[in-house]
Amino acid sequence: MPGLSDTTAATWWPCGSAARTPRPPPASWAASRPLRSSTTPSPASRIAARRFVSAPAGAIKDGNAALPPPLKRFRDTGDGAVVAEGPFLEPPVLISFPPDRSELDVAEREAEPLVLKAEGGALPLTWLVDGNPVSTDPFRREAAWQPDGRGFARLTVIDARGRADRVTVRLR
Repeated sequence: MPGLSDTTAATWWPCGSAARTPRPPPASWAASRPLRSSTTPSPASRIAARRFVSAPAGAIKDGNAALPPPLKRFRDTGDGAVVAEGPFLEPPVLISFPPDRSELDVAEREAEPLVLKAEGGALPLTWLVDGNPVSTDPFRREAAWQPDGRGFARLTVIDARGRADRVTVRLR
């Protein structure tokens, strides 16, 4: 097992063949004996002995307000709690039903509307079918759409932040 202190570095290396098969015990025991009987200061001890007194060159020493936008990840709420924020923390809006390139049989259910479902994103959601808005409650993640016939339809959902997801479905 590796070990490291300010003055000595010691390691143990398992011995075996190049084909990753173990050697018989006497050969591996003989090969794993210490290479040097005396311990000498290792290069790691010289590095560990040199402590950093100041920040390395090129380190950013400014507060959160002066950081570039990609490095601003957290904000202080004032009560000691740290709240994470950023575009990577909120899931994007995705159409969960119908899936992209799916074929839907609407001939059997002409009287029933097709249910569209979305996940993620910031409410309110706006639904479009072939570029035309679908009248629905914008604060729900589901919308009902009555197809007007067979063919292909391009479904789009847009969230409050302007992020969108699109799928194309075939209506049979």
